[in-house]
Amino acid sequence: RRPRADGLTLFLGRGMPCLPLPGVLLVSRPAAVPDLLRFVAQHGPEVAVLAARDAKLAYARAAQLLHLSQSPSAFEQAARPGAEPDESAGLRARSAGFCSQPDFCDPSAKIAAGSRFGPGVVVGPGTRIGAFCEIGANSVIGANVTLGNRVRIGPLSSIGHAPFDFAWSGTSWLPLPGLAGVTVADDVTLGARVTVAAGCARPTTIGAGCKLDDAVHVGHDALIGAHSVMAAGAMLAGYVHIGRACKIGGMAAVAEGVAVADRVMITATSSVSTDITRAGERVASGWPAMPARQWWRLVAHVRRLTARNG
Repeated sequence: RRPRADGLTLFLGRGMPCLPLPGVLLVSRPAAVPDLLRFVAQHGPEVAVLAARDAKLAYARAAQLLHLSQSPSAFEQAARPGAEPDESAGLRARSAGFCSQPDFCDPSAKIAAGSRFGPGVVVGPGTRIGAFCEIGANSVIGANVTLGNRVRIGPLSSIGHAPFDFAWSGTSWLPLPGLAGVTVADDVTLGARVTVAAGCARPTTIGAGCKLDDAVHVGHDALIGAHSVMAAGAMLAGYVHIGRACKIGGMAAVAEGVAVADRVMITATSSVSTDITRAGERVASGWPAMPARQWWRLVAHVRRLTARNG
């Protein structure tokens, strides 16, 4: 979702549920018509194309007209305070506060054998949960979420809720629906109070073996490479791409659309606003984020100036 040199801005999604086609391509400022026609010819029936002066706004308006919103469904209504779980809930086998089925589960959801759920867990429509997963108490697994095998999620987490992505109509903000959902690969661990927003154009994806600490936020359409780790309070904005085996310190923030190469370490409280393209960069520190050596040289220079000037 970035401007290209030819003046063509693409907003490409694939595998989006509830749409008549498996993908949608939004085109703003279609100056490069040959490139657009070549793209459509290549993908054929796999994509729908929407060309407009502001394609994102046009998509938001179309979503409203088609009622493609993430309004509360029946399973969410049932999970509201004061609602009573079904009568069979008390008959389920429980172990250390967990049971083999969530208290509130949409009929269209699929749960593999061996998974267990804490009290008050909600599972939304179209969701797939792999084998031997563990979902902590009062967590919400929204619509169109796919969890791999052996995924562990702490209590009070929200996976697949509506994204914070809006288009300005001139008078108000129109929400973009998170129809692409969330994909979490095998052997991922998410701590307590982790939030992962559903994707608008592509599934928000967490790669295999990733470990996310408590209170981590992953924005819509973000991609996290396999075996990356994020400490408590770290935040990724929408459309961020984190490489494989990265380490992100506590309270660090990565701005919208930023790409981070493989094996990068981002130290605690850093603010990353530009791409980090060098794989294996030792750390990115400070505000704005910069390579660690550059940061410490800057700190030393400031200290020398302070000492010199009293």
